[in-house]
Amino acid sequence: MKILITGGCGFLGSNLAQHGIKSGYEVVIVDNFYRLGSKRNLDWLKTQGKFNFYETDIANYEEIKKVFHR
Repeated sequence: MKILITGGCGFLGSNLAQHGIKSGYEVVIVDNFYRLGSKRNLDWLKTQGKFNFYETDIANYEEIKKVFHR
């Protein structure tokens, strides 16, 4: 199963992403690094397993459309 997590580098999103990675899901994370600490959470997630990451804002329709077509 593939899951998309918006805000995946925030506190809740990164913990949800880690659970998805460990559970064997294909995890796709979208984050714009709005919050402090988000880049540190991304670095931590990279140690947890494989996932796809896209740095963009979900309000950017053209960029989000690309995420869905990959």
